[in-house]
Amino acid sequence: MSDTMYLLDSLRVAESSENKIYEIQDKLSKTIEDSKESILRLQESVTEKTNIIHQVENIEDEISSGNEFLKAHLIVLIVAAVFFFFFLKGEGILNVSTYLQSLSVFVFSTIVHFSIEYKGSFNELKKASKDALSSRSYFKRTKNVKQTANNSINEYETYISRYQDILNKAESEIYELDDSLFEIQREKTNLVDELFSNSECIARLKPE
Repeated sequence: MSDTMYLLDSLRVAESSENKIYEIQDKLSKTIEDSKESILRLQESVTEKTNIIHQVENIEDEISSGNEFLKAHLIVLIVAAVFFFFFLKGEGILNVSTYLQSLSVFVFSTIVHFSIEYKGSFNELKKASKDALSSRSYFKRTKNVKQTANNSINEYETYISRYQDILNKAESEIYELDDSLFEIQREKTNLVDELFSNSECIARLKPE
């Protein structure tokens, strides 16, 4: 009887240990799941900040293109004004008043022409400039976000690796405990068979 009780007690201890390991496994699984979710959120943050960087770069390219566009037309305007000057001089009608009046009309008509023809482009450049100032200011405040996010991801991956090691160890302990339980249950079965084959022991097990 003492052997039987010992085995039964051992079985209860093993089952208790198994339940505790299952609880640890559940907690570790939850911790790993939370860590993975945190990593996904950080990766989304990195993607968002990277997109902001690309947007700023694209806007800067647009502004650069717009500046080149304006410079080119300014050069055309200057060349046209110089040509107009020599044209009037060649016609013999050049004087300050006439030239300024003619030049004013020429410049005004040129500006009106550009405004009508390139109104959409100028509006887009204006909007791009406004967005660029806002994005560039935001980018200056968050220029280190990407590196910080990458560092955080590496840190979380380290934590996940550690949790995975703990989980693997817990699973290994569970398997070892299962083996122990199997041995105990087999010994218990053998003991029960032996007890029931002995009538004297069976009689002693019957209640009075």
